[in-house]
Amino acid sequence: MAVKMIKKCSIAALMAGVVSAVHATGAGGYFGLMLGQTNLHGENQTFTLEPGETGTVKPDGKGIGTRLFAGYNMNQYAAIEGGFTYYSSMKYNTTLVSNNVKTRAASFDLLGKGMLPLADSGFGVFGKLGGAYLNSKTTGSVEGISLPSSSSSSFRPVVGVGVSYDMTQNWVADLSYTRILYNSSQVKNPDFIALGISYHLLDPKCGQFLC
Repeated sequence: MAVKMIKKCSIAALMAGVVSAVHATGAGGYFGLMLGQTNLHGENQTFTLEPGETGTVKPDGKGIGTRLFAGYNMNQYAAIEGGFTYYSSMKYNTTLVSNNVKTRAASFDLLGKGMLPLADSGFGVFGKLGGAYLNSKTTGSVEGISLPSSSSSSFRPVVGVGVSYDMTQNWVADLSYTRILYNSSQVKNPDFIALGISYHLLDPKCGQFLC
């Protein structure tokens, strides 16, 4: 009797685990936050301070960035997602006495997302492909001389890959790498390595369980 009860409890626990693992990637909306290291991959900039005098500054584009996003899972294999990413400001190193030049950048994106659950482990891998509108702007002064602001913006392709884990029916964590294929005088192919957390809404047509 005890053995039968243990078997029944084990089967029930296993089924609950499967439902928990699969449900978060089922149909329904979701929203979340990403936080990690961004890198604008800037190039050295040479500025004219006055006739016959120039100064060169070297960029340091690494820092902490964030992304807010929302999307909709059509099923456990495909989703559409949009987000806003704010990149860490790129500062410039120089041997000059005074320098506060910075490049700031942010982007809006719209992505298609393909997902592949890894059996019933709760883990999965995914890829993202779409486009992003990125704007970058450089401002500041060198040696007390204000520089004319320089900005650029463009809609460019985005690619990303990552791995996810379904913590519960609603909460999903992931680790991802994303790059915008963008090339300007200030920014070269900005990327984002991030940890993400998202909350998945249950499909109202399905209720508590899978369709």
